[in-house]
Amino acid sequence: MALASSVSFFSLLAGVAAAKRRLQSQRNFRHLESQLVYGLTSCLVAVLQARAMVIVIISIEEVKHAMGVKFTETVLQLKQRLELLFGIPVYRQTLSIYDFELIDEFDIDFYQVSEGTQIDVSITARKMRIWVTIGTRRVPLLLDGTETVADVKEEIQKQDGTPMKRLILFFSGTEMEDHSYLREYGAIDDSEINVILRPVTPPPQPQTRRLNLVVKTTSLLNSANIPVEMDETCTVREVRRLLLGKKLLPPDDYFFIHKQRILSENKSLYSHGIKNGDHLHVFKGTVSSTG
Repeated sequence: MALASSVSFFSLLAGVAAAKRRLQSQRNFRHLESQLVYGLTSCLVAVLQARAMVIVIISIEEVKHAMGVKFTETVLQLKQRLELLFGIPVYRQTLSIYDFELIDEFDIDFYQVSEGTQIDVSITARKMRIWVTIGTRRVPLLLDGTETVADVKEEIQKQDGTPMKRLILFFSGTEMEDHSYLREYGAIDDSEINVILRPVTPPPQPQTRRLNLVVKTTSLLNSANIPVEMDETCTVREVRRLLLGKKLLPPDDYFFIHKQRILSENKSLYSHGIKNGDHLHVFKGTVSSTG
């Protein structure tokens, strides 16, 4: 009886151990399954990343370099990377494929670049990049140092639209003279020229002249020579009011004549061509129309 109990107990232990092994096996399988899924996912991501990048051949002065570029990378971004790698300023680079120039704003995918495509890099003649600061604006100019300051002003006018005559240029605190050459000021690559704008002056207003006139009346009035001082912009009607206000003429109907022409009440002395020292003749009566 005791032997049978012992056998049953060990059988129970063996069953428990087997169950534990099965459970552990299941756990290992789940772990293996998890690792497998992670591995497949990583491979898929790597494949997708590989598809988003391509190896191209960068040819610089007949020297070829293998380089990875992303399809979403713009031509300008590629130029910036080339500047970091090879020290060629962006503004001196021209990229082309089969002599077709690549535009800075377009991405690599636009040009249907594939594995092994050759991108040729042309380097323009050595020029200086000069930064021109106008207020809050900063304008780059490509110059070679042989330009005069007047040439620089003309270039600023082309790019910025500011008239040359308003531009005052300073380099390192020194005002630049139009006839001087840029190289005389020691300008080098990435130097800065500061610009101050001359204020816009309004056109001069014509000065109003005072006229000393003589108003001559006939015998039907009072046969007088009346001196009058008026602005040339005053109208004939204002002359009439002045004379009436000073009671130099009676409030009757009369009209003015200058050099045998009847004067219009609403026009200025200037528009009638009346000059300093002229005589205005007054006649009693009315006219049906005025000249």
